[in-house]
Amino acid sequence: MGFPHHDTKLFLFIVTGHSGDYGVGVHPQYFIDDIEDSIADFGASCFRYLSKEEWEDDTGRYEDFTKELFYEWVVDCFKDAGGDKFKIPCYLSFYEPEDVVLDLHTRKWREVDELQNSLE
Repeated sequence: MGFPHHDTKLFLFIVTGHSGDYGVGVHPQYFIDDIEDSIADFGASCFRYLSKEEWEDDTGRYEDFTKELFYEWVVDCFKDAGGDKFKIPCYLSFYEPEDVVLDLHTRKWREVDELQNSLE
């Protein structure tokens, strides 16, 4: 695991993956639009609870449901690990942030443009 630079303004938890297998990279950021190298990674799979056959039979139904539950799981893990006491803002995004990110402290979605403006 690496360590963030002393100028780190936020941590961006970027979710990657598809078809039920997801991973999260933790990226210390100075700006939200210039993704730095990950300092930690972890992941999860819905196939612990759902067979690949069930997934393939109804991919559309499960894809959004799985993403939503995965977001909730990451936020719960963040809180359980003491994230509420962490002073640096932390956000969750599916792939690189485009429009919105999920604030891990407040569980609210924020506009990327608004967030970037607040960092400048």
